[in-house]
Amino acid sequence: MNLTVTIHTLPDCVNCERTEQFLTHSGIPHDSTPLPETGPIRDLITEHGYQSAPIVTVTDDTGKLIDHWAGLRPDRILALKSTTR
Repeated sequence: MNLTVTIHTLPDCVNCERTEQFLTHSGIPHDSTPLPETGPIRDLITEHGYQSAPIVTVTDDTGKLIDHWAGLRPDRILALKSTTR
């Protein structure tokens, strides 16, 4: 199964930069995009009460959201790394 990892970022966000570095260092392909003001990602933030950036989403081949989290989470990235090998 191919996974798509996307980092939804804010400008000048240290944790966004560190998350991207950690994903890169872990060998996990990912995309980075600015955090939108409206839409499904904002709905996810509201629904889960996320209060820190980045918002990381993981989708499967069909585009189904299978995981997500907010902030710098090396533990989640390491867990993701074990599922992508």
